[in-house]
Amino acid sequence: MLCRIFPGDAQWTKCCSTDMDNRKPQADYMQNMALATVAGQAGCVTIVLIIGALFAGMYLDTQLDTHPLFTLGLILVSVPVSLYAMVRLMLSSVAAIKHDSSPAEKSPTKEKRS
Repeated sequence: MLCRIFPGDAQWTKCCSTDMDNRKPQADYMQNMALATVAGQAGCVTIVLIIGALFAGMYLDTQLDTHPLFTLGLILVSVPVSLYAMVRLMLSSVAAIKHDSSPAEKSPTKEKRS
């Protein structure tokens, strides 16, 4: 059925709603917030690593009088390091979130009678 009613109307939500009535909205909201937090952490780790490499390179360049060498080198090295750190953080955090949010399925055990 095509919805020709404007969004926000009660009939629009009735005819265009998906099969999400069985899911708990609070659990979905919490899982989405946890995933957004992980994405924010990964972005912060990337920024901290790259800025740390920038300042370390600038410090080494001023101490050793090799001005663009260490700054460029450390920034170029920090890019793959930050990508690796971001992927590791995302994989471990998402696995923990999925493990915490999955329902504990306990199968009923049948006792054997002798």
